[in-house]
Amino acid sequence: MGKQASAEFRAEAVRVALTSGLPRKQVAVRWGANKLYARRG
Repeated sequence: MGKQASAEFRAEAVRVALTSGLPRKQVAVRWGANKLYARRG
């Protein structure tokens, strides 16, 4: 299994997802889909 993202990484990714206006899927791709799993959006 791969490494888990740090709490700081996840918090920043969530902040970007909530404030950027981008779809979650696009944020996941930009941040690396293997590091950020977007279930919805």
